[in-house]
Amino acid sequence: MMKLLVLALASGISMGVMALDKIDRLEIVRNEKMQGSFLSGAFEVRKLLGLKKYRFEIPIGENKSSIDIKDTKIRRGLLALEFSSDNNVPAQYGPGKVKLLGRVRKGKLDRMLALFEGEKPLNGKKPKKLKKLFDCSNVIQLHQEGEVARLDMSQFNGLFDCKIAGDSQLDFEEIGLRNVAAGSNFYSESDDVTMGQEFVSQYLAQNARSILADDHPMTLFLQDMMNRIAGASDTRRFTPKVYVINADVLNAFALPGGSIFVFRGLIERSPNEAALAGVLAHEWAHVAARHGTKGVTRQIKLILGAIGTRLVLYTIAAILSSNDTKDDAWAEVILPLIGDLTIVGAQLQILHGSRVNEFEADRLGSQYAYKAGYAPYGLALMFEEFKKMGGDSTSLEEILSTHPDHDSRINQVVNISRFFLPEERNYIEAYTPEFRDAFVALTGVVLPIGKEANVSVAKGLIGSVDKLVHEELQKQIGDSYPQYKPAQ
Repeated sequence: MMKLLVLALASGISMGVMALDKIDRLEIVRNEKMQGSFLSGAFEVRKLLGLKKYRFEIPIGENKSSIDIKDTKIRRGLLALEFSSDNNVPAQYGPGKVKLLGRVRKGKLDRMLALFEGEKPLNGKKPKKLKKLFDCSNVIQLHQEGEVARLDMSQFNGLFDCKIAGDSQLDFEEIGLRNVAAGSNFYSESDDVTMGQEFVSQYLAQNARSILADDHPMTLFLQDMMNRIAGASDTRRFTPKVYVINADVLNAFALPGGSIFVFRGLIERSPNEAALAGVLAHEWAHVAARHGTKGVTRQIKLILGAIGTRLVLYTIAAILSSNDTKDDAWAEVILPLIGDLTIVGAQLQILHGSRVNEFEADRLGSQYAYKAGYAPYGLALMFEEFKKMGGDSTSLEEILSTHPDHDSRINQVVNISRFFLPEERNYIEAYTPEFRDAFVALTGVVLPIGKEANVSVAKGLIGSVDKLVHEELQKQIGDSYPQYKPAQ
């Protein structure tokens, strides 16, 4: 439900000349589809003796109102619109608020500045207000007809009707047309697929017993879910392949190219089907945005920069001591740096990526889940489960020694659901009969006994990632410094 709270048009502010002259009445028209909403506000004008304010309201069940403003000449204006929305979110989250501020020039609205209010902003950064520019002139218009000024909001359903300046990732209608993988990347899309397949081959060779069969009902169910999500995403260049790991670990992860590993613990503790879909959509967002190989690219740049500095110092020291640097530089400078900097963050670059990447995957994933037919706030519900777990070491974040800020991520997903997606009540939220049938089959599979045994499965996975990334970095650095690389 969308609730419009405050609306004001102020004049006397030096923000451009309006073509609204000698106005006797202001009419406000809202969208009839905004059922159950209540609109109130004020129309402010600067007259000869000061500021004059005319208040108005549109009760529930009506769609327009008017105010007599008595021969007013408006030269400059500012449109302020504040509204709240609880669209697409359960009652536990309630409505969120946003303010829209826009200049009025020559009777037309300029771009509108949106300020989202709350403890945490949409992008998860520290400031309490996030500013975004919107072009709502297609759905909110101000014009004059004779001595009547009309604020026409009859086409305005919500922010998803407006164009978002400089941030296409929030534009739901642009899914499939957006380049979410933009950014520095040394790898091609085929490289993503090759890297992912190499990992799968290595991991399955040593851990095949931990993976459910491809024809297991739960694997088939999740593969179908993943196909729907991938088909609703920004990329069609990668094909999803789901593997279910039989371990009580609360997470899933994606590899470059489209392989998705889902731990049994996540399936069993998901509060509903939408939450499970939200996590899978989040993981597919990592694939679509190519976070894995972009992360390795950042790692290579970091290592190359460090190696360049170290080699200069090493060479100077070798010259002073009359030693030959060529044979020893690879072992004494390059390999140690690769090892040190891989330990710093290689697993995270492949399995999760930076904090910025996580927020991006949350943002994209909630849209993908919604377009695939699932409740868009499902991921937020899963983060609530992560919060309840606290320091439980069967969480992959705990195993990787990372502590994401769940509250800010919940806030982002919920705000996207409220403000940036059309209202829809026919999405999947609760468990479907198909999931329940697959779950019954899952209960027949014996879990590893004891917490340590389950955690060791996850740590084995991390070890496999370490090995893959370390080998890849050695190859790339060796290609950059062939003169130092020893002969095979």
